[in-house]
This record gives sequence, C-alpha cells and structure tokens, in this order.
Amino acid sequence: MSVFGNVLQTNKIIGFEEVTPKKIPGVKYKAGWIEKYSSKGPVGRWTLKWGILTEITFFYFDNDKGDEQLKGYFDLSKYNEVQQSPQKGHENAFRISCSDTNIRRIILDGESPEESLAWANAFREAIRRWETLNLKNKSSNQIRNIGFLHLRIAEARKLKVKELVNISMNPYAVINIGKHSVKSRTMYKTTEPLWAEEYDLSVDSNTFYNDTMTVTVFDADEIGRDKLIGSADISMKIIAESKQNVEQWWPLVHMHSKDFVSGEVFVEVDWTSSGREYVYSITVVEARNLSVKDANGYSDPFVIVKYGENLKYKSEPVKKTLNPVWKYQCTVRVPVEHPKKDIVIEVRDWDFMSQSDFMGEVAIPVSSLIWHGKTSKWYGLTAHPSEGEKSGKHAGDIRLRLHYSELRVLHEAQYDHLWKMINTTNFSMIHALGEATHEKEEVARTLVRLFHAKGEALTLLSSLIGREIDTTSTPEVLFRGNSLATKAVDAYMRLIGTNFLRRTLGRVLQDAVDRKRSCEVDPMKLEKGETVEQNQKNLTTEISGVYHAIIASADDTPIEMRRMFAILRQKVVEKWGSKSDTYYTAPSGFIFLRFWAPAILGPKLFGLVTDHPKKIPARTLTLISKTVQTLGNLAQFGGKEPYMSFMNGFIVSNQVFLKQYIDKISTVREGVPPTQLDHVIDIEAEFALTASHITKNRGSLVNLLVGSGSSSVDLLANMNAQ
Repeated sequence: MSVFGNVLQTNKIIGFEEVTPKKIPGVKYKAGWIEKYSSKGPVGRWTLKWGILTEITFFYFDNDKGDEQLKGYFDLSKYNEVQQSPQKGHENAFRISCSDTNIRRIILDGESPEESLAWANAFREAIRRWETLNLKNKSSNQIRNIGFLHLRIAEARKLKVKELVNISMNPYAVINIGKHSVKSRTMYKTTEPLWAEEYDLSVDSNTFYNDTMTVTVFDADEIGRDKLIGSADISMKIIAESKQNVEQWWPLVHMHSKDFVSGEVFVEVDWTSSGREYVYSITVVEARNLSVKDANGYSDPFVIVKYGENLKYKSEPVKKTLNPVWKYQCTVRVPVEHPKKDIVIEVRDWDFMSQSDFMGEVAIPVSSLIWHGKTSKWYGLTAHPSEGEKSGKHAGDIRLRLHYSELRVLHEAQYDHLWKMINTTNFSMIHALGEATHEKEEVARTLVRLFHAKGEALTLLSSLIGREIDTTSTPEVLFRGNSLATKAVDAYMRLIGTNFLRRTLGRVLQDAVDRKRSCEVDPMKLEKGETVEQNQKNLTTEISGVYHAIIASADDTPIEMRRMFAILRQKVVEKWGSKSDTYYTAPSGFIFLRFWAPAILGPKLFGLVTDHPKKIPARTLTLISKTVQTLGNLAQFGGKEPYMSFMNGFIVSNQVFLKQYIDKISTVREGVPPTQLDHVIDIEAEFALTASHITKNRGSLVNLLVGSGSSSVDLLANMNAQ
C-alpha cells in the first residue's frame, strides 16, 4: 500500500519514540508514496514509505525492517472524509480530510488503481469504526449538550493598509474558532467587500464560553505573498450569553505581519541544584489562540528556547494550527552565581521558502523559578522589543452576525414517541411542518439525515415529491419554489452524492482553475489584448470537458439518486403523461440546476478544489455554470445574455445525448449496492434537531393539523419540549 499526504504529527514523535514495525499489531501494507504539505503547498518530492494501519492510527517508516525507526504517523480520529483526489503523476490518489476545518488534509496514493481503492476503503472503515464508537460513548449518557454557532461573514468597510486609503485590494476573511477555520471567497478591486457568506459550525459547549474568535482580513496577491490588512479578537462569552443574534461592526487593527502577536503558551519547569548550578527541565507543552501568519488561516508554529547568547534549543514545527501541541523538552543549566537572566521562549511560524515569522515570546526570570518546585503555567505572548509593537492603526471594520445555541440530546429510545409522530403513512406532521417553518432548508437537511439513518429516506421523499406534484397546477412551475420537497431533494443529493460529485468533477474543475485561461466572452468585460473569438474557443473547450465528464458519469450515479429520479418520473407520468417535457425537465432540473451547476459555481464549498478560485477562473466557472443550467432546462441562450448565444449550437447538438443521460439516471439498476457514507449520522442529534423545529412551530402545527384526523395532534399536544 502506498501512502502520501500532509502528515500532521511527524515532528517530534511524542509518545511513539520506541515504536518499530515489529512492535505494532495491525495490517502491514505494501510500499507506497508520500508527499508532505506545508501551509504553502507541497514540500519536496513524493518519497517511498512503508505503512501499518492499526485500529485508528497510521504509522509509516522508511522501510519494512522490523526495527526501523518510526518516521511519522497520523491519527484518523481527526478526519471524517475519504475522497478521490488525482494529482499530477498520481492519478489514483485519494485525500483524507476533515470537513469541520476544510483545511487539514492528507493526500495518499497506491501503486495501482486496485491498491488505491483498497487503501481508501480501509481508511473509510477505520474512520467509520471510530465515529461509531465515539457516538456509542456519547449516547451512553442519558443527556448531552451540543453547541451550534451560526456565523455570517457579511461585509467590510474602509479597508486600508497602514496609512494607504482607497488603494486597490483583493480582500478575503479568515475566521478561526476552536477547531474550525473558515475562509471567505476573495472580492476583487474593492475596499468595501460584500461577502454575505453563512456557516453553521458545531462547537464544544463545554469550552465555548472561554473561546476567542480570531478574525483576520488579508489582501490577496496574485503573484507574491498575501498581505495582512487587519485583525480582531472576539470573546465568545458575549455571544454565548446573548439569546439573540449579535450583529455588529468589529474594528480591525492593523498589524505589521511580523509584529502581530496573540495567544498564550503553556510551560512546565522543574529544577534541581547540583551545588554549582541550577538545572532546569523545561517542557513547552502547547500554545493556544496564536496569530494567523499564513493565507490558509493557520500558522506552522515552532518554539525556540534561549538562555543567554549561546544556548538555544529549537523544536520541530507543528503544521497548520493556531493551537499547537509540542511537548518539547530541553534542559537549561544556570550557574548558581548568575541566576539573573531570563529563559526566553520564542514562538515562530515556519516557512519553507523564506525566513520564519515572529509570533511572540515569553521571558521567564530564572530568579522567579528558584525554590518554587515544579511550576506549570500559561504565559501570555508579547511582542519582541526589537521588532516593534502593534501599530494600533485602524485598518477598517468587518460586520459579522453570530448566534450561539445549545441543544439537549437524549438517548435514542427517548425519541420513540417523536418517531411515531413523524413517521406516519401520510407524513401529515412533516407536510404541516413544511408549511409552518421559515427554516425549510435546515428542516429538510435534518429530516433527510434522520430518515436516511433509519432507512426510510426514499419513502419520505416519495411523499414530499408526490404532494408537490399534486399541488402544482402547471408543469412549467414544478419545483421552481423553495418548498420542503425541493429542499429535501437538494439535501438528499448532497448527502448521497458528494463523493460521486467529487469523482466526476473534482479533477476537471481543478484543472480549469489551475489553467487560469481567460474565457470572458462578454465584449464589455474583455481585458486589453483579449479577443472574443479566442475566448469563445477557450470557453467551448472548458465547457466541453465539464459536459462530457457529467455525461460519462451516468453509470456511476448512486443507486439512491436513481431510485429518487425514478420515483419523480413515475409521479410526473401519473399526472402529465410521458410525452410532456416535464418527463425530462423534472429530473434534469434537479441534477443540473441543483447539483451540477451549484458545484461548478462554488467548487470550494463542495470540496472540489483546494481554494476559492481567483478572479479569472471564477469567471470561467460562472460561464460554465450558466451553460450547464441552460442545458438542464433543455433551453437555449436568448436576449438576456446575447454574448452566450454562440453556445446554442453546442447545446442543440447535444440535446439527444442529454436526454439519453437523463433516461439512464432515472432507471434503477438491479444488484447495485447501497452508497456508503464517509461519516456516521448522529441519529440522536438529528432527533433532537427535529424536536427543536417542531417545538418552535408547535402553535402553527396544531392549527394546521386540527381537523385533519391526524393522530399526530395528540402526540404533539403532549410533547415535552426538548
């Protein structure tokens, strides 16, 4: 088996110093490949390694000798997704990542397609076993709490770098809170960016009150290193104590990037005396809430321990984190007659291509440690006197909306009454909830996940789709609104089809982004030196690649999506017949307009590319998405976008193949195994969320259900608020 990737804990192998291949019980794999990543990208070349996968940890070595020293390892409990991720020269590579952070990732490769597939499946099973065990441990408690933080990155104003105002900049924001790091898209040539991006983050309810959110705004540079504009630290205690949305402008403070200091470091010091000298055993355990130094929203921190001019110790860096754990140990010997100097612990950000960045330091007077025995303490980092202080200049403002909520989660057996209330023959409670709620997207996502975990998702979707068709008078407006049925189908495609989506479009979209080839065909937006004719050729090439990847994926469409489209077609035929255009536009409207097109338009949000596309490729993806939507509508470009009409020939010539594709994905193939999710659904949490939505809309639900004869009314009246 081959191994490749961004190994997070390969610095000082704390706790595994004595590990060798012959000491590890587990499955030994064949030799394979590994490429390390820093926060700036790949570091070095792919190298051959040997790996052993235990229950939840992967160890790798330089060779397969029984006494070979451990080279590195990674802990699979930190990851929750395994996806195909072809790389140049490694077409069978796959990626292990964590959707919570969207940044931490490991790239792996086998020496053959079969080995890569076996590898990926082995890692999926290991992660799934861990998640299942973790959920069992959580559910062993009768009650537990889950914290949720809703974050809206709205906009910024009056951004400036130092004293320069109204200069052209390309701002983006990076938000760090707990284990999460969120990066907004880049807005170009503006000091007043409007992002309007929303995120829902699960947070630890036990520690949230003491957390600090770090907000950093950068100016993206197409060529050089991105520049730091400003930063703000927001205490989550204020957010947690508020029962309402907290929406306001937060001031950004400009820092010279090398001077920007924040965070604390935890140090343990023990000492002994040999008569002539004091011997200090120092352990730099960890740090928290460090400043962002890299454009990915993280830093690569390491520590330097210094005493006097000549004594210096240096740890290995911990990659991509603002909360590193080093457990770095060293010894400082101080003559008894000179206990007046400080032991200085300096934190720096490692850079592969340039000098490391100063992140802060702690100066511990030696005299303060004598006679105090072993000390363990958090020390606040301060700016280096020789490198200046914070400039204190106002760098603009950022507007955020934050809302924190906690959910009480019970044991699954305590939700039996709720399951009986929502899982009825006619789904009357769910249909009523669809009418009552203003949070249709959240309700749909929760119900789809719950019913899928219970094995009843397609039964629910059949009822929702059937009701939508029954209440729609003309086929032209079918599924055009934001009904619960529409949102539920969207959520189900995202749940089941995410890996399928990445397999189909991941490589083709990443290639389109990497090419950075202009495809602008609007004459009003052409850059100097470009021609419409050449850009039309470029765009046609890019669209053709995406279109053919979609068409070729028909046989790979997950069986659950095929069954859903077959149900949809059956109900369309029952109302309008098989000759209606809706026979094709109903399934194509979902798969093209609500699955393919949004992923093409925002590939970073779907995990298809490693970063938000910059200006030129982002525009290319917008034009590709427009074309895919038009194809899905079985229509052509008209007067609203005349500059796209040159694509009508391509659209017309491919409509026959498009209909064949829709026929294929709407036909159920027998003997196809069900789709395996990369993660385990927390049924108890989904039940708790469902109960919360019902409780919020209790009054409206009672009014809607009274007189319907639904047995859910009595259950609802007696339902205990969660």
